[in-house]
Amino acid sequence: MKNLKSFLFVIVVSLVFMPSIFAQVTFTNYQTQDGLPDNFINGGIAIDQSNNVWAGTTMGLAMFDGTTWTTYTTADGLIDDYIDCVSMDNANNVWVGTSSGLSKFDGTNFVNYTDADGIENGTIIYIAPGIGNDVWIATYSGITKFDGTSFTNFNAADGLPSDDILSYILCDDAGVLWIGTWANGVMKYDGTNFTYAYNTGNGLLGDFVGGIAIDDQGNKLIATYAGISVFSPADIWVEDYTVEEGLYLSVVKDIALDDNGRIYAGEYADYLAEGSVTVFDGTNWNIYKVADGLVDILIKRIKIDHNGNAWIATGNGISKMSLYSSVESNNLISSAVVYPNPCTSYVTVANVSENFSYQVYDVTGKNITDKTSLSGNLIDVDALQKGVYFIRFEDAQNVYSAKIQKN
Repeated sequence: MKNLKSFLFVIVVSLVFMPSIFAQVTFTNYQTQDGLPDNFINGGIAIDQSNNVWAGTTMGLAMFDGTTWTTYTTADGLIDDYIDCVSMDNANNVWVGTSSGLSKFDGTNFVNYTDADGIENGTIIYIAPGIGNDVWIATYSGITKFDGTSFTNFNAADGLPSDDILSYILCDDAGVLWIGTWANGVMKYDGTNFTYAYNTGNGLLGDFVGGIAIDDQGNKLIATYAGISVFSPADIWVEDYTVEEGLYLSVVKDIALDDNGRIYAGEYADYLAEGSVTVFDGTNWNIYKVADGLVDILIKRIKIDHNGNAWIATGNGISKMSLYSSVESNNLISSAVVYPNPCTSYVTVANVSENFSYQVYDVTGKNITDKTSLSGNLIDVDALQKGVYFIRFEDAQNVYSAKIQKN
């Protein structure tokens, strides 16, 4: 009984001091007037270990420390000011890809690499960190690995299935490479062999790949120009996400996942002059466009920082998208209790009127359940997925809030 009383006391205290919640999405936009050297963020975004943002523009490399943008150009040692891609390696070096070759920046000095240093083609499309010191580079002649000392090139003669133009590289925790192409879906490199993993012949929605993400369960989410396809860790097709499911457009330029498992899809169709960022939280699809605060329709790349903010590179600047639950004041004191917590099928609300209404919100502040004039003290949570939720409920006299864990 003592433990039960202590448990209920904790719930009561949390109800006394817990405010009610509402969803809030904030866009903070950056353009030349804010310190960017140019608004066309052609090279995308990289986030370093200190949560600094690095942006590849057409007039140099820009770094944002949370307050100020600093620009690096050829005058500082950069190989070319027109940047096509930017990435971080595992040692926190910035890698910049251009049509003139590569630049590696350690925060102080630039080191530049061209065909003369061993890259088969100095026109760089994409850069991604591998395992350890490895850096993988997509060029117009295949794929190149830099091991910290030397370059190793792979093309059709070295094991690539063909001379596909490559669009994306992602190295998983096991060191396996997942390589997006512009015409033949996704290739896989296990350290020995290159093979085609996914294409329209085995379930992929489209063979033009914009981006790849891997969730905590090992599922691969492939962004294509026909929507998003999901494949299991065993490389079996699971499901597709298209406009019918909730995407704004089928042309998905990039995809990113935050720590809460939310999917961010950057969409842009030039032939429609339409673009947006669509966010899927596992239940709800939410579309964000220029009217909602996005800086531009031309989406290039999306990167999630260490605080869960999405940084969106566009053709007219950068949007920082902060998606979180905010609070409103609730100073009412109540003796109400909510139990059990954690819960599985239902929770009981005690010490309130038998007639009350309630709303259930997920961690983004999205309202997913709204019941009015409910008689009785049970709240059914059986249909909710596992995770953290907030319940806002009220009787004739008061308003209360509670945080629950659904197992």
